[in-house]
Amino acid sequence: MRSLVKGVQRTLAAVFVRAKIAGGHPHMFRHTLASEILGKGGTVEDAASILADSPATIRRHYAKWTAEYQARQDRVTRMVHSTNLTQAEEQVSKC
Repeated sequence: MRSLVKGVQRTLAAVFVRAKIAGGHPHMFRHTLASEILGKGGTVEDAASILADSPATIRRHYAKWTAEYQARQDRVTRMVHSTNLTQAEEQVSKC
């Protein structure tokens, strides 16, 4: 197992060098994949399954970073508070 991991690490290091990705690390692709899954309408459970993580971990570390997820959160907040965030921001800026 160790030799397999070392081989993958060497291969990825060479890929990062060739692609001119300074400080490249496999984890950065994990975040991108999770964000893309969630951003394209995949569920937290979908992302958790693909990344072999728990749904709680996906929510904690990845879901909050997607524009689509944030937009959904904004819509829910507006429904709950019956407010338009744009109008509220304009009112605050006039104070």
